[in-house]
Amino acid sequence: MALTFTDRMDGRKMDISGKQFRVYEVTHDGSAATANATDFGLRYIDFAIAGPGTQVLSAGSTAYCDLTTNYGAAIAFTALSAGATTNFMLIGW
Repeated sequence: MALTFTDRMDGRKMDISGKQFRVYEVTHDGSAATANATDFGLRYIDFAIAGPGTQVLSAGSTAYCDLTTNYGAAIAFTALSAGATTNFMLIGW
């Protein structure tokens, strides 16, 4: 399985001082824990924030998405249960 990326800005591009701002909802697959900048329509991520989404909880599951790497050509985060979502806000180019 793979992560599913949904552009929450409906393809609109927002420029912030020469950088691009993106908002994506990511649906987790239960195992993947990285996403490339290109998954968000960027070449490099200067900064990413993980916001709440829908969490699928069961005994022993992780309750929220924790970014372990929030910049670079890829970001890394805690893998969540299949079907859980996280809202990512990113600035990059």
